[in-house]
Amino acid sequence: MSDFRIEKVQHALAVTLASGERMEGKVFLEPVARYHAGRQDPRELLNDEDAFFPFSVEGRLILVAKDHVKTATYMQPAGATPISSTKLTVRVHLSDGQDLDGSIEVEHRSDAERLLDFLNGFGGRFLSLTVDRSTQCLVNRHMIAGVQQR
Repeated sequence: MSDFRIEKVQHALAVTLASGERMEGKVFLEPVARYHAGRQDPRELLNDEDAFFPFSVEGRLILVAKDHVKTATYMQPAGATPISSTKLTVRVHLSDGQDLDGSIEVEHRSDAERLLDFLNGFGGRFLSLTVDRSTQCLVNRHMIAGVQQR
Protein backbone atom coordinates (compact mmCIF):
# COMPACT_ATOMS: atom_id res chain seq x y z
CA MET A 1 0.00 0.00 0.00
CA SER A 2 1.32 3.45 -0.88
CA ASP A 3 2.06 6.07 1.75
CA PHE A 4 0.97 8.74 -0.71
CA ARG A 5 -2.56 9.91 0.08
CA ILE A 6 -4.61 12.78 -1.25
CA GLU A 7 -6.44 14.57 1.54
CA LYS A 8 -10.18 14.85 1.10
CA VAL A 9 -12.68 17.28 2.59
CA GLN A 10 -15.57 15.61 4.42
CA HIS A 11 -19.03 17.02 3.77
CA ALA A 12 -22.30 16.03 5.50
CA LEU A 13 -24.92 14.47 3.23
CA ALA A 14 -28.33 12.86 3.74
CA VAL A 15 -29.12 10.18 1.17
CA THR A 16 -32.49 8.59 0.40
CA LEU A 17 -32.27 5.41 -1.64
CA ALA A 18 -34.84 4.25 -4.19
CA SER A 19 -35.98 1.70 -1.59
CA GLY A 20 -36.90 4.55 0.78
CA GLU A 21 -34.01 3.89 3.17
CA ARG A 22 -32.51 7.12 4.51
CA MET A 23 -28.87 7.43 5.60
CA GLU A 24 -26.96 10.36 7.04
CA GLY A 25 -23.22 10.51 6.79
CA LYS A 26 -20.27 12.12 5.07
CA VAL A 27 -18.89 12.12 1.54
CA PHE A 28 -15.28 12.80 0.64
CA LEU A 29 -14.66 15.73 -1.70
CA GLU A 30 -11.58 17.02 -3.49
CA PRO A 31 -10.09 20.12 -1.82
CA VAL A 32 -9.72 21.72 -5.27
CA ALA A 33 -12.50 21.42 -7.85
CA ARG A 34 -11.69 20.37 -11.39
CA TYR A 35 -13.68 23.05 -13.26
CA HIS A 36 -13.97 26.07 -10.94
CA ALA A 37 -12.28 27.86 -8.06
CA GLY A 38 -12.81 26.38 -4.60
CA ARG A 39 -13.41 22.84 -3.47
CA GLN A 40 -15.49 20.14 -5.11
CA ASP A 41 -19.18 20.19 -4.28
CA PRO A 42 -21.43 17.14 -3.69
CA ARG A 43 -23.27 17.92 -6.93
CA GLU A 44 -20.03 17.40 -8.87
CA LEU A 45 -19.24 14.17 -7.02
CA LEU A 46 -22.65 12.63 -7.69
CA ASN A 47 -22.72 13.81 -11.31
CA ASP A 48 -19.29 12.46 -12.27
CA GLU A 49 -19.09 9.31 -14.39
CA ASP A 50 -18.22 6.92 -11.53
CA ALA A 51 -21.02 4.45 -10.70
CA PHE A 52 -20.32 4.34 -6.93
CA PHE A 53 -19.21 6.81 -4.27
CA PRO A 54 -17.78 6.21 -0.77
CA PHE A 55 -20.13 7.24 2.03
CA SER A 56 -19.24 7.16 5.72
CA VAL A 57 -22.12 6.37 8.09
CA GLU A 58 -21.21 6.33 11.80
CA GLY A 59 -17.62 5.42 10.93
CA ARG A 60 -18.58 2.59 8.54
CA LEU A 61 -17.67 3.02 4.89
CA ILE A 62 -20.40 2.10 2.38
CA LEU A 63 -19.90 2.18 -1.38
CA VAL A 64 -23.23 3.53 -2.64
CA ALA A 65 -24.51 2.97 -6.20
CA LYS A 66 -25.46 6.38 -7.60
CA ASP A 67 -28.22 4.89 -9.75
CA HIS A 68 -30.04 3.78 -6.58
CA VAL A 69 -29.89 7.17 -4.85
CA LYS A 70 -33.27 8.91 -5.10
CA THR A 71 -32.19 12.17 -3.43
CA ALA A 72 -29.13 13.56 -1.69
CA THR A 73 -29.52 16.64 0.51
CA TYR A 74 -26.82 18.89 1.90
CA MET A 75 -26.20 22.36 3.24
CA GLN A 76 -24.68 24.69 0.66
CA PRO A 77 -21.26 25.94 1.81
CA ALA A 78 -21.16 29.61 2.81
CA GLY A 79 -20.03 31.82 -0.05
CA ALA A 80 -20.91 29.31 -2.77
CA THR A 81 -21.27 30.92 -6.17
CA PRO A 82 -24.49 30.19 -8.11
CA ILE A 83 -24.24 28.92 -11.69
CA SER A 84 -26.38 31.73 -13.08
CA SER A 85 -28.85 34.38 -12.04
CA THR A 86 -31.84 32.66 -13.67
CA LYS A 87 -33.80 30.63 -11.14
CA LEU A 88 -37.05 28.88 -11.91
CA THR A 89 -39.45 27.84 -9.15
CA VAL A 90 -40.61 24.28 -9.77
CA ARG A 91 -42.39 21.28 -8.30
CA VAL A 92 -40.64 18.00 -9.08
CA HIS A 93 -42.93 14.94 -9.15
CA LEU A 94 -41.05 11.71 -8.40
CA SER A 95 -42.04 8.29 -9.70
CA ASP A 96 -42.90 7.13 -6.15
CA GLY A 97 -45.49 9.92 -5.75
CA GLN A 98 -43.32 12.28 -3.70
CA ASP A 99 -43.30 15.98 -4.66
CA LEU A 100 -40.36 18.32 -4.04
CA ASP A 101 -40.70 22.11 -4.23
CA GLY A 102 -37.77 24.42 -4.86
CA SER A 103 -35.89 26.26 -7.55
CA ILE A 104 -33.41 25.24 -10.19
CA GLU A 105 -30.70 27.38 -11.71
CA VAL A 106 -30.87 27.48 -15.47
CA GLU A 107 -27.64 28.18 -17.29
CA HIS A 108 -27.72 31.09 -19.72
CA ARG A 109 -27.72 29.54 -23.19
CA SER A 110 -29.33 30.92 -26.30
CA ASP A 111 -30.71 27.48 -27.18
CA ALA A 112 -32.21 26.68 -23.77
CA GLU A 113 -34.32 29.51 -22.43
CA ARG A 114 -37.37 27.41 -21.51
CA LEU A 115 -37.60 24.88 -18.69
CA LEU A 116 -38.34 22.17 -21.28
CA ASP A 117 -35.16 23.02 -23.21
CA PHE A 118 -33.09 22.98 -20.01
CA LEU A 119 -34.47 19.61 -18.87
CA ASN A 120 -34.08 18.00 -22.30
CA GLY A 121 -30.50 19.27 -22.57
CA PHE A 122 -29.49 18.33 -19.01
CA GLY A 123 -26.97 15.50 -19.13
CA GLY A 124 -26.19 15.02 -15.45
CA ARG A 125 -27.38 12.14 -13.29
CA PHE A 126 -28.72 14.47 -10.55
CA LEU A 127 -30.76 17.63 -10.99
CA SER A 128 -29.91 20.23 -8.34
CA LEU A 129 -32.93 21.72 -6.55
CA THR A 130 -32.55 24.55 -4.03
CA VAL A 131 -35.20 23.86 -1.40
CA ASP A 132 -34.36 26.87 0.76
CA ARG A 133 -31.57 29.43 0.81
CA SER A 134 -28.94 27.05 2.14
CA THR A 135 -30.20 23.52 1.37
CA GLN A 136 -29.55 21.71 -1.89
CA CYS A 137 -31.43 18.57 -2.89
CA LEU A 138 -29.92 16.49 -5.68
CA VAL A 139 -32.67 14.52 -7.42
CA ASN A 140 -31.91 11.46 -9.53
CA ARG A 141 -33.29 12.41 -12.94
CA HIS A 142 -34.25 8.79 -13.70
CA MET A 143 -36.71 8.95 -10.79
CA ILE A 144 -38.40 12.16 -11.97
CA ALA A 145 -41.88 11.60 -13.37
CA GLY A 146 -42.49 15.26 -14.17
CA VAL A 147 -41.52 18.86 -13.46
CA GLN A 148 -44.01 21.71 -13.17
CA GLN A 149 -42.97 25.37 -13.33
CA ARG A 150 -44.70 27.37 -10.59
